[in-house]
Amino acid sequence: MQESNSVSIKVEYILIELSRCVNDLQSLRSTLSKDDTRNIKLNMSQLESLISFTKES
Repeated sequence: MQESNSVSIKVEYILIELSRCVNDLQSLRSTLSKDDTRNIKLNMSQLESLISFTKES
């Protein structure tokens, strides 16, 4: 049980960090090229899906 709690805390920390990264990327988007923006949107979508999937687990 304690190990499960430790893993949950670590996962929650990673999710928070990922959310911060997504927010940082969104704020930088206006300074990037169209190709960079397209790649960021794709990566953000993948990260958001991963975050949602992990939160549901």
